[in-house]
Formats: sequence, C-alpha cells, structure tokens
Amino acid sequence: MEMVSVLGIGLIGAVLILLIKQYRPEYTLLLSIATAGVLFLMALSWLVPLLGSFGRIAEEISGISQPMKVVLKCLGVCYLTELGSALCKEAGQAAISHKIELCGRILILTLSLPLIETFLGLIKDLIRG
Repeated sequence: MEMVSVLGIGLIGAVLILLIKQYRPEYTLLLSIATAGVLFLMALSWLVPLLGSFGRIAEEISGISQPMKVVLKCLGVCYLTELGSALCKEAGQAAISHKIELCGRILILTLSLPLIETFLGLIKDLIRG
C-alpha cells in the first residue's frame, strides 16, 4: 500500500510540474525538490525500523557491529549522493552533479578504509599461517 502512495505523490508531482512548466517554468525546480523531499521523508520513515533491525542483528553477532556501521554509513552516503546528483541534473547543472558524485565516492572510500585495513590484516594473518 505504501508503494501506491509513493506512485501517487510522484505522478501528481510530475503532472503538476508539466502543467506549471507552461506558465511559470521558474517554479518547476522548486516543485521537483519539494516532491523529491516528500518522497525522501517517506523513505526515511521506512528506513528507521530497518536500521533498528540491523542494529539488533549486529548486537547479537559479536564483532560485526563496527563493519555493519560502516556499511550503513556508506549506504546513507550513496542515497544522499544519488538524491543530490539527480536534483542537480534536473536543474541542468551536470557539472555540479558530477562533483557531488565524486565527493560521494571519495567519502565512501574514506569511510570504508578501516574495513579494508581489517580485511587486509586478516588476509595477511591467513597467509602467515
């Protein structure tokens, strides 16, 4: 049922943007950002219970809570990067969109460095015997 709400809001936003574009094109970006914001808030409301479940799973399995935090942070960066990039592309700012994507990739790499170091340490320990 939630997906019907998402589709409804998305389609209403798209139709309003098409109608307003004919008369007041300067408001289309604002309406697009508002529609995307409402949809993003809906997604966040569904994400809270999911994160709680991941947290409980991480607590039950000892030693995995730190890697799980890194993965969840990276996932959050991915979603925010995609949202910001899409909004910039829609506004006709492809250069800014590409820079947002570059910053997102660099941030994900930075966040995942401790995980990579741990993984490489495990490999080194396995090779040594």
